[in-house]
Amino acid sequence: LNNNVTIIRNADKCLVYDKKVGNNGITWKELQNWYDEKRHQLNNRLDIVSFMKNSLGTSPMENLFFDTYIEMTRGKEDKIPALFPQVWLYYDPKLQSERIKKIFEHQRMDFLMLFSESDRVVIEIDGCQHYAEKKNEVYYASVDKYASMMAAQRDMSLAGYDVYRFGAKELYDEVAGKKVVCTFLNQLFEKYG
Repeated sequence: LNNNVTIIRNADKCLVYDKKVGNNGITWKELQNWYDEKRHQLNNRLDIVSFMKNSLGTSPMENLFFDTYIEMTRGKEDKIPALFPQVWLYYDPKLQSERIKKIFEHQRMDFLMLFSESDRVVIEIDGCQHYAEKKNEVYYASVDKYASMMAAQRDMSLAGYDVYRFGAKELYDEVAGKKVVCTFLNQLFEKYG
């Protein structure tokens, strides 16, 4: 977010947003324009929404959230902040096996929105891996995992991020999940003007 980026290899395969984040954050239109200017670097024919959607993977709940956001904001691209999926708060290319200890337990955010340079919103969709341990194909509540997640949330809040969490169960049903997401987004847009 502060453009403190060091690319150690494969720079030709990386796009780094090189514009300043202004008072209105980064709108879809600004992101699309920047992406269209830089896309040739990747030899990529995907539009920005498809490109970002590819990073979501197989989580149906994250896909539902992203798709609902896109549907709700269609036609308002110049006013609505972009929704960035799978954003790394801290990223270090070393593998865990190369480290003496784990440095960042919760490195990746499900979604990030920038309403301004200082108004940073993180949206997390928490499956049971956030609060439970799997043993013999059964999940058991884990106070250690839950405590670790709460510590990470405090760290994000202290770093200036507003964090909003969904339990994945809220989004299991597509119709009910869309209503939950729409209600939340309307309230979020109202809060941030």
